[in-house]
Amino acid sequence: MEDLKANGINFVFNTKIGRDLTMSELKAQGYEKVFAAVGAQHIQESNIPGFAMALDANKFLYQVNCGEKIALEGNVAVVGAGFAAINAARSAVRLGAKKVTLLWPGAAPKASGMVENLTAAQEEGVSVLDNCTPVEICADKVVINREGMELAVACDKSILVNTYKAEAPADDPGLLVTTSARINNVISAITAGKEAAVAIDKMILGDAATLEAIGTL
Repeated sequence: MEDLKANGINFVFNTKIGRDLTMSELKAQGYEKVFAAVGAQHIQESNIPGFAMALDANKFLYQVNCGEKIALEGNVAVVGAGFAAINAARSAVRLGAKKVTLLWPGAAPKASGMVENLTAAQEEGVSVLDNCTPVEICADKVVINREGMELAVACDKSILVNTYKAEAPADDPGLLVTTSARINNVISAITAGKEAAVAIDKMILGDAATLEAIGTL
C-alpha cells in the first residue's frame, strides 16, 4: 500500500458510495469516471438438498485466516472445486480432522497451477474423489453420484464451496463496474484490474490513450 501511495494513489476508507458519498459529489470533485470493483458479497443459494448443514468454504477460510480456533474432529467432506475447495481441505487437515475427503465435481485438473495445489493437498493427507455430483448433504454424510453410482461419504462435518453473487451499484453513465464472476485467482484479478485501466484510459483520452491491452492469458 505504501508503494501505491508513493505513486499518487489516495486511499479513503470506511466510505460507502450512496451513503457517505454520492456519484454527483464525486463528479463535482472532478472525477470523470468511477470504477467500482464490487466483488461478490452474497451467497447464491445452492440447489443441493441440505446445503445449509455445511460450512461455507469462504467463511471457513476467513475464520481460519483471522486466527479463530476451529476444532475439527473425525471425518470432514469438502464439496466443490477450485482453490477454495483445496484450501479448505488442507486447512481441515491442519485443524485436526482425522480424515478429509475432497469431493470434486468433474474431472480433476490435469494442467494449470491448480494441479500443484491439489497434489500438495494429497501429500498432506487429503483424499480426492473426482467426477462427483452432490446429491444431498446430511448431518453425518454427503450423498454423491459418481460415474452412475450413488455413494454415501460418511463425515462428521461438511464444507461446501458456494457460488457468490454481486450486488452491483445502480446504472450510471459515469460508473464502470466489475464483479468477481471471471476472477478465481490472483492472476485473473490482476488481469481484470489492468483491463479496467486500459478501458478507462481509452474512454477518457480516446486516440491519445497510452495503455495497451495485455491480451488473453
